[in-house]
Amino acid sequence: MLPTEAQGHARFYIDGGCIQCNGATMPAEISLWLWDGKTARPQIVHLYGVVIGAAVGTRLEGDLLKVREKTEFRTFNNYGPYEARQTDWIARLTPEGVEDLGETSLNPELDAVDELFYRVIHHQQAGDVAAPAVVKYAEEIVRQARKGKYWKELRLGNMMEEWTVHDNANGKILCLDLQAAGTNLFTLKSAGGKLFISDMTPTDKPCVK
Repeated sequence: MLPTEAQGHARFYIDGGCIQCNGATMPAEISLWLWDGKTARPQIVHLYGVVIGAAVGTRLEGDLLKVREKTEFRTFNNYGPYEARQTDWIARLTPEGVEDLGETSLNPELDAVDELFYRVIHHQQAGDVAAPAVVKYAEEIVRQARKGKYWKELRLGNMMEEWTVHDNANGKILCLDLQAAGTNLFTLKSAGGKLFISDMTPTDKPCVK
């Protein structure tokens, strides 16, 4: 059940996924409904992907209904049983109806690296997302990856392994292990409401949470 609307009519949601024989990621659908005293009327429907056994699911926080989703990065893959790129789809419940607030990423640091590689792969300007030395390093990684037999827009041969994020005096440090790039430490700073990669350094140490 959800909070009633202005006229006192009941509201509720139905959230469910599809039964499948194999695979840890499944399609799901959530729908929000209004009971007007005679019939249930759909207010909004949202399709999404979810990893089976996810630690966080659908929940109501105040007037916000949040749905945890599994989405994909553009330039690296993740194993099926893992959560990969996590987003929250959010719907606001108002007395008058339901407002779709869209999706919010929970992995902005990973998104910044994904954006860097995407631009390098597609020969786009990347000076607003990373420092010149970082862009040059990423370009070399892409050049080497293109030689591999599994190359396909980098994603097929670039499996995402371990990653962690820690705060430090310079901003945030993302430790990310990618098959095509090895393990690197990314220094990220907030600039103009976005994360800017100021440094990218290879490391032989594992990403430790």
